[in-house]
Amino acid sequence: MRVRLVEAKSAGKKEEQRRAQRLLAGRDRDIQRLRDRIRQLERGTTPQTEGLEFEERLAARLQRESPEDDVQHKGKGCDVLHYVTFEEKQAGVIVYECKRTRRVQGSTSNRQMGQSKCSTPTSLY
Repeated sequence: MRVRLVEAKSAGKKEEQRRAQRLLAGRDRDIQRLRDRIRQLERGTTPQTEGLEFEERLAARLQRESPEDDVQHKGKGCDVLHYVTFEEKQAGVIVYECKRTRRVQGSTSNRQMGQSKCSTPTSLY
């Protein structure tokens, strides 16, 4: 009986620690989101304007890292088109849609790639 009581206490403690860690992780995400918003307010920017600023940097970086490929900064509709070249032939197109947001809402792409804050492609055609 005593052993069962000790085991139950230990299991309860561990479960409470896991619950507390989940709560803290959620709060950490909320705090980071609020810090980002405060920074935007201080700079006078919005997620849209930050996305626009990133488009230019992304296009320049892609051109620098893949000089054999055709990289076009389009702006509206799709932000950056990256025509990938392999053995002097067009192998495919990567469409980069830059948004500074926590999640992608709606997509016209054939395949969803990821949901990062403008650091990786979000769509692949």
